[in-house]
Amino acid sequence: MTAPVIYWTRRDFRLSDNPALVAACATGAPVIAVFLCDEVVEGLAAAPKWRLGLGAEAFGARLNALGSRLVFRRGRALEMLQALIAETGAGAVHWNRLYDPDSRARDEGVKSALKAQGVAAVSHAGHLVHEPWTVQTGTGGFYKVYTPFWKALRGREVEAPLAVPRLPAPDHWPDSDRLADWGLGHAMQRGAAVVRAHCQVGEAQAQARLDRFIAGPVADYAQARDRLDQDGTSGLSENLTYGEISARSCWHAGARAMQEGKPGAETFLKELIWRDFAYHLVHHTPHITHRNWRQDWDAFSWNTDAGHPHVQAWMRGRTGLPVVDAAMREMYVTGRMHNRARMLVASYLTKHLLTHWKIGMDWFADCLVDWDPASNAMGWQWSAGSGPDATPYFRVFNPETQAEKFDPLGRYRRAWVAELSNAPPATAQSYFAAIPKGWGMAATDRYRDAPVVSAAEGRKRALDAYESGGSEAVETIGACAPWLLLPKSGARQEDRMDVKTTTKGEENLPRYFSAVFETASKMKHGRLDMVLPDGRVFRAAGQGPGPVAELRIHNPDIFARLIREGDLGFCEAYLDEWWSTPDLQAFMDLVHADNEDVYDGFLGLGVVRAFEKMRFWLQSNSKRQARKNIAHHYDLGNAFYGLWLDDTMTYSSALFETGQEPMEAAQIAKYASMVDQMGAQPGDHVLEIGCGWGGFAEYAAKERGLQVTGLTISREQYDYAVARIARAGLSDRVTIKLQDYRDERGQYDGIASIEMFEAVGERYWPVYFKTLRDNLKPGKNATLQIITVQDRRWEVYRRGVDFIQKYIFPGGMLPAPKVLRAEVEKAGLRVAHSIEFGESYSQTLRRWHDRFNDKWDEVAKLGFDDRFRRMWNFYLTACAATFHFGNTDVTQITITRPA
Repeated sequence: MTAPVIYWTRRDFRLSDNPALVAACATGAPVIAVFLCDEVVEGLAAAPKWRLGLGAEAFGARLNALGSRLVFRRGRALEMLQALIAETGAGAVHWNRLYDPDSRARDEGVKSALKAQGVAAVSHAGHLVHEPWTVQTGTGGFYKVYTPFWKALRGREVEAPLAVPRLPAPDHWPDSDRLADWGLGHAMQRGAAVVRAHCQVGEAQAQARLDRFIAGPVADYAQARDRLDQDGTSGLSENLTYGEISARSCWHAGARAMQEGKPGAETFLKELIWRDFAYHLVHHTPHITHRNWRQDWDAFSWNTDAGHPHVQAWMRGRTGLPVVDAAMREMYVTGRMHNRARMLVASYLTKHLLTHWKIGMDWFADCLVDWDPASNAMGWQWSAGSGPDATPYFRVFNPETQAEKFDPLGRYRRAWVAELSNAPPATAQSYFAAIPKGWGMAATDRYRDAPVVSAAEGRKRALDAYESGGSEAVETIGACAPWLLLPKSGARQEDRMDVKTTTKGEENLPRYFSAVFETASKMKHGRLDMVLPDGRVFRAAGQGPGPVAELRIHNPDIFARLIREGDLGFCEAYLDEWWSTPDLQAFMDLVHADNEDVYDGFLGLGVVRAFEKMRFWLQSNSKRQARKNIAHHYDLGNAFYGLWLDDTMTYSSALFETGQEPMEAAQIAKYASMVDQMGAQPGDHVLEIGCGWGGFAEYAAKERGLQVTGLTISREQYDYAVARIARAGLSDRVTIKLQDYRDERGQYDGIASIEMFEAVGERYWPVYFKTLRDNLKPGKNATLQIITVQDRRWEVYRRGVDFIQKYIFPGGMLPAPKVLRAEVEKAGLRVAHSIEFGESYSQTLRRWHDRFNDKWDEVAKLGFDDRFRRMWNFYLTACAATFHFGNTDVTQITITRPA
């Protein structure tokens, strides 16, 4: 009789695309499948251990239906396998690899011991898309940042999934434990019955889940995956965790959807590679699963008491912040949590509550049925800031604004927090059937009147703690964002002993200073120190935390100028050196940190405003004037822009995924997103309105196989773009025209326009959208990247003329989102979808600012003076601040011409 082969199943409960099972069956020998409750399984916490048991049970039933079996044994892995080998005479053991430190230690011990006794021990690749050690940087190292990791893999061939093998059965089966006797779900207690209703267990349900997702939701996945109130995700994390479907099968399904033009498919593929990236890091730096990946965070003073009342409130969904509590309760009821919600609750615990990420990670490990050792560890350290590719320390998610953005109608919060409704839904009520009775919670409880730590208070505590949490940690953390709350030196700013907080009793003050100081004292957030020419310091402080800035007055007439000419005169006074600040970015952050009541308090005299408005109106973008307006900014010279832009020569917002990737990578990500949103396919002919220096046109033709016609009215950009396309050998696929968009006559498969709309002017918006409609084939899409101003600030913005409109982009005008959509509809077009990424623009501008100043000596040699430098610094820092604080945003909005 042929000696049987043992197939050791662990987290691969499937028949299709199962390399270890296929290899075992390919020997032609009888195959004995075994599942062990070994030292690794025993170490699992409540929910994952219980869910692992469900997966094993379903896989055993599937094998039974095929005339095979799954043998259950409990004990240390090596001992149980050796016992089975002795009982059956098996000559080989096959398994699919796992990569967490505990599994690797177990498997290496098993392999070594079995080989020593002459038994073949063979491990296979079956848990990921790519093995962790097969991806290397150009220097042969491992990747620490996701975006280049993705770029290295996105074009790599992925082997096709393997077919289901025929399972030869042995003549005699070894004895098996009863799975039910193991009590894998014991720790779930009464919660098991509640959570079970939300699980989709087994290979058949996993495949059905994938099929449903690819058939519909994947198209909108890029946007819908962030919405808490929508079912826009695949839900496959549960099944991938237990190998009920393979990552390769998911990859090929996503790749087919991408080829079919479904816009969200590439984002789905990126998520699969994000999972690979987590295991890539675990393989190369296994300490990520249990201690700070960045050692300099070891000095930070985390709270490590899991019993702290605030931590207990977080665990039980009783923080008083509805979106945080909804997420924690969703996890307790379903065993899963929406990914956007995971980021919010992790940020709240580690930043607002200053609690060690490991406490949160361990709680997730106890509650999540889709718990994954690599993704869980990396996600928590990303949120805390201590891991690779981590969110910057200053990104403290505001739960309230995040809820408004991703759960605008409150559906998600009401679905899970019973106390928010008079008649709570079943989802919310089921929470109280799942939790331990000892928690003493009921649906009739009154909801907290105030959060345990409010969003504003928590942000201030976090930033203060990061500033003073240990010298090594501060040095590293401060380097991420020295512009926020910290002076450039990185040291704490000393409070002055002679600071004055009122003008009462003060003599010889500049004219109108008292009125200006009184208005400034109404700020909501942050602090401003005004230093007069005689050395006196007056401090205006808001009620809430925020940026700290200093204003040094050099000409005391500045306050009269502010009253007379408004905020525009104040900006011009900076150019004239009437005032200065040691940290211009901090000052701009203060101005835009929800302090518009102060900002709007200085309108200037009506006659001055009328003059500036008339001047602005005369610059409206007729064809002739548009060329002058564009030349004013874009024809400063290719040499000028080439000094401080990245190698793509792109002068528009990049699209950052983590905030850590190089600018060039983020700009290319922006280009890719434009093509994806548009749904353009290889061979399509796309029109680009406002082609800049040709970066998008080159990418679209070279990387995506498109034919492109690009329009510009900047002579400098035209010359550069034509030469660039010729150098790239793309002249047969890209045509650059020195032409106004209004003169274009054609029919295109798609239209792209990246931050050109801002130069159109409100008067010509109807003409712009008519041009889009006339040049776009029916049923095709145009994707526009546009800067927008908040809806609530639209009328104030529209009535005035700001510094940017006067000095940087004459004739320019930003739309508000509601106004933009109304213009689209008036033109007979339809908004298909949009994505917003204002924080990416803030990051882009801050990098431009640093680069511009780093290259100033070379810029000056081109003939630009110090006043020009001040003007551009004012422009770049002001824009960075307004995007960071949400007063402006940037959108990629996709519109369709109805068929």
